[in-house]
Amino acid sequence: MMLAPMNAKYPTIIPTHPSTSPTRGLALFALALFPLLLACSDRTLQREGESELEWGERLFAHLGCVTCHSLSGAQLQGPVMGQAWLGEVPLRTGETAILDEDFVRRSISDPTAAVRQDFFPVMVPYLDLTEGQVDALVAFWREKSVVAEGADNE
Repeated sequence: MMLAPMNAKYPTIIPTHPSTSPTRGLALFALALFPLLLACSDRTLQREGESELEWGERLFAHLGCVTCHSLSGAQLQGPVMGQAWLGEVPLRTGETAILDEDFVRRSISDPTAAVRQDFFPVMVPYLDLTEGQVDALVAFWREKSVVAEGADNE
């Protein structure tokens, strides 16, 4: 650390290297957390006269789901949308689960409950979403999926 020149009206401490700032880590953490806090408190999460499917698509984008879950088929940190709805999903435990509304709903609120094979448990739980918001996200995920062969899609 060094002081600013003595002729300065208000001398300040200037770190010799950016990484030596004691608040740098806290500032980076707050910066990374800001979009999530904004998303959870933002009025844009409210339904605005749109269908449940349209609302789900808007929530999917606004909450940042597109960061890990690709709509185009590109492999990111999370499972790709468009996979077989009502099909079997291999889990990290060696078991399988069925990709249905309950699976997606549980994955939103407790993402570590059933982690898909070939993925790491990195998703944060979205506990502050309303039941309507979760319903809209599930409807959007279902719409973007294809029905598994031989599945009864009610």
